[in-house]
Amino acid sequence: MEKLTFSGHETFSCKQFWLYKGYNFIKDKKDFKSPDSVIDLGVGKNMVASIKFWMKAFDLIDIENNLNELSEKLFSNNGINVTGYDPYLEDIGTEWLLHYYLVKSKKASIYNLVFTEFRVERPEFSITHLHNYLKRKCEEVSPKFYNESTIKKDISVFLRTYINIKDGKVKVDEDYSSVFQDLNLISRIKSKNFDGMNIEYFKIENQSRKELSPHLFLFSILDNENYGKSINLNQIFENESRIFVITKEFTQQLLNKLSSEDFYKDSISYSETAGTQLLQFKKDLNKWDVLNNYYKDNARI
Repeated sequence: MEKLTFSGHETFSCKQFWLYKGYNFIKDKKDFKSPDSVIDLGVGKNMVASIKFWMKAFDLIDIENNLNELSEKLFSNNGINVTGYDPYLEDIGTEWLLHYYLVKSKKASIYNLVFTEFRVERPEFSITHLHNYLKRKCEEVSPKFYNESTIKKDISVFLRTYINIKDGKVKVDEDYSSVFQDLNLISRIKSKNFDGMNIEYFKIENQSRKELSPHLFLFSILDNENYGKSINLNQIFENESRIFVITKEFTQQLLNKLSSEDFYKDSISYSETAGTQLLQFKKDLNKWDVLNNYYKDNARI
């Protein structure tokens, strides 16, 4: 049984500028536990803890709070000029990239569980459905592991990360600054129960997501250490496509586009033989080079 992790966010969804703040804070060798951290980060005490949590959840720092390669790629600066790809998260691709890492890292369990497992079982769900599912997962670890209050808070933060939820406790402008609301991965729908009362449901549905770059999709495939030189389409659909919430048809479109582009046509082939669709790597590709291709304006595809 994999370790499950809930809470740590102090009920705050991640805000647009928090990760860059966190990067600079750690780069300057500051300590999250220091009394001065509130002043250095310019936020309240609970938000300091939340920024640290999100830096870990997005896999931007290791267990000892050291910055990793992804952090440097996105947020680096030389003290005067910003040299990182997108420190202020202005590019929709950066949101896709961070969503991928949040789900993949499993450091905040609800994101991986919902996108890779729960929503496959139940594409349309209520808060009660999600809560009961998470309760069951907790009780599989230990009957004492489940905490109702903790799970409720995690669900609230999860939903506010992706959509604008107004529950009377959260300010609208705070909701709008959450990082993934532009991805439109979760929609809200109304339904009636057996008593005719309105119940709020949510839906996570595979779609063709035109704003998802083939470069970033390829990056995620190269990041999967379980793959070899030849990968069946079904494997990709069950893994990376599930994280990005895209259809099998759109997955095929992305792979076809990649294999036909000048950047990758000597390294990648995508073909269908006897009903089997395969992505094959003819040459080694470095995932960080692929990421660099995305952020170069003249390399958008």
